Amino acid sequence: MRTWILAAGLVLASSTVASDSRPSVLFIGNSFTYGHFSAVRFYRADTVTDLNGGGVGGMPALFKSFTQQAAIDYDVYLETMGGAGLDDHMEKKRDVIGKRGWDTVVMHGFSTLDMDKPRDPAKLIATAKQMADFLRKGNPKVELYLMATQPRADQTYPKEGAWAGQPIEAMARAAGETAPIMFTATIFAGATWPWLGAALAKTNKIHVGTSVTAPILRYHPAIVAQAFSTLGYMFPNRVFLTVGTGEAVNEIPSGNNWPSNMERFERLKEAIALIKKLWTEEWVNFYGKYYWVKNSNLYTKPQKPIPLFVAAMKPQSAMLAGEEGDGLVTNELDLENLKNKVLPAFRKGAEKSGKDYNLLTKAVFIPASYDQDKEKAIKSIAFWKGAMIKAFFEVDVHDPREIQENGQVVGDDTMQQMAFVVSNAEEGIKKIKQYTEIGFTDIVLINSSPDRNNLVRLLSKEVIPQVRG
Repeated sequence: MRTWILAAGLVLASSTVASDSRPSVLFIGNSFTYGHFSAVRFYRADTVTDLNGGGVGGMPALFKSFTQQAAIDYDVYLETMGGAGLDDHMEKKRDVIGKRGWDTVVMHGFSTLDMDKPRDPAKLIATAKQMADFLRKGNPKVELYLMATQPRADQTYPKEGAWAGQPIEAMARAAGETAPIMFTATIFAGATWPWLGAALAKTNKIHVGTSVTAPILRYHPAIVAQAFSTLGYMFPNRVFLTVGTGEAVNEIPSGNNWPSNMERFERLKEAIALIKKLWTEEWVNFYGKYYWVKNSNLYTKPQKPIPLFVAAMKPQSAMLAGEEGDGLVTNELDLENLKNKVLPAFRKGAEKSGKDYNLLTKAVFIPASYDQDKEKAIKSIAFWKGAMIKAFFEVDVHDPREIQENGQVVGDDTMQQMAFVVSNAEEGIKKIKQYTEIGFTDIVLINSSPDRNNLVRLLSKEVIPQVRG
């Protein structure tokens, strides 16, 4: 049995300076922050405050847009200069930055660490500490984030590049390896897929993949195949892909109509077939009911087979997982439904395809929260209430605010019963054993605790040894 721990998304926590104002987020950065030579540079500039008066929107405006969609209200500011490191901001913009205290600050250093001495982290470390000390004078509780260095082709492929002769992911490792300990975190910004590559580049042994990607509407299966083929080629035996029929909250905002359950199932089945062909065959021609490709070839095929898991909450998809997948992933938490319907269907599909059911991965995703004060643990996990309403995974409800509002009907007692809400090790052991005893090999805990480190310590020291024993 393996236990995984996932952070519940990148939401910037803040310690508000003034109780009567919205939390403030300041971005300090350079041309990468505002998207030089791109339309993003002036994107929705009216929604953020450019402290330099340049009318810039950039990544801070994108962040503002995403938080608005999630019904989170931040006041977003930016102070950016092209080609600047944190030392330039300290020298030239100290007065602008220091006019007020900030709740959260996201800092973005120079992409090669040091303009004059590329790859040398000394200046970044020194100036990052200076900036952190300076910001804490305005608010001792400020949350500080240091952005990771971007991989740049012009610094890795040409022989005169600072990282010449090294894999392009070497740049992504650089900032993380030099991150000062006074920061809340070193973060990677953007969508899930780029983060996967960065995480793989920064580690050597762990396996990284998606909890679920829906290759049915916004992601064409050929694009999914290409993205994960590239990851598999770069990081053999360390990448996996989980696919599913999708959710309206992700598919509809990108401009799609919401198909019936049967159509989404048919699309998923067809997508799996196409992905497998592109991973293993040359010059693929595929003509399906929903997708087709002509003379399609992936030049960087995975060096080793990529495990493909299928997400399922009902018997039909569970059987497909057994037939076509290397394992089952589910966020169905009803033990009776899992035991009597989902797992038997998965077994039936596996046996139909001649696979050994006992050797296949069976993973369950559970929102998790731990605190010695049970009320605090429940409060910290409350934003998962909407996910407890199964209808939202099937019907066209795509506004997260509506899901959140309807989720309030879910009582704390239901959350405590269905999710991993514990106040001590004994409760945690009992919760996990409920799932391992019916056959699950992997328990994926989505860590939403008041203090996430406390859950990590509880699991590693007291829970996992007992479950394994």
